[in-house]
Amino acid sequence: MPALELAWWRTREGPVADAVLVHGTGGSNEDFPGSLDDELAALGLGVVRLDLRDAGRSPHLDELGIPPVFDVLAGRREQAPYTLVDMAEDVVGVLDAGGIERAVVVGVSLGGMVAQQVALAAPDRVAGLVLVASSPSPEVADLVDPAALEHALGGGAATEVLDRAQGAPTLARAVRQLMAIVATDPWLDRLAALEVPCLLGHGAADRVLRPVGAVRTWGALRHARAVLLAGVEHGWSDAVLPQMRPHLAWLVEQVR
Repeated sequence: MPALELAWWRTREGPVADAVLVHGTGGSNEDFPGSLDDELAALGLGVVRLDLRDAGRSPHLDELGIPPVFDVLAGRREQAPYTLVDMAEDVVGVLDAGGIERAVVVGVSLGGMVAQQVALAAPDRVAGLVLVASSPSPEVADLVDPAALEHALGGGAATEVLDRAQGAPTLARAVRQLMAIVATDPWLDRLAALEVPCLLGHGAADRVLRPVGAVRTWGALRHARAVLLAGVEHGWSDAVLPQMRPHLAWLVEQVR
């Protein structure tokens, strides 16, 4: 699938580099608190927010419907409408449109996986990575806490979710994004080639993506720092920034 033109906004200017914020599954750029923009600007970073494909104000691919989820999960990846690589190409298009030569890509959950694909596809365009609550693997068993998965699928919930998605565009878009993860070729072994500094943050209480994902990413990268966030669940919550603040300063020093 060709790259799509995403909706994006510049909210801050900064002399060091631009931070590009990439949200998670079924979300939008508004998932990041406004205070993050101020914190990044104080460190010398400009801030660009965007909406991924099938999210927010960016193009929605509703004509594609729901992909055959169980076929994709069974390994027939060609059944997915797009992959993380396609989503990364969209983000590189934002860099081009914004005149951004090199960016610090800040990704949460799915956004962190897209950020990794941006760095792999266009390493010369990435000055640093910040990956929160993310993973280096497309495998469902590696992505999801089994207890959380069992709870989500209990009582026929999986079938119910897919049935509701047929008549709920927002949910259908989230399903397509999730299938993009599963349909992407494994990339963990490729991370060792990256030279950029990376800051990893993962909630100790995350039951959606297990913290082992951050450990595996940290182990694969040459220049990374990992932080286990006490009391934090999945995503970017109000508890993330205070714990990440000193480490964000470290990352910006590496970028300088």
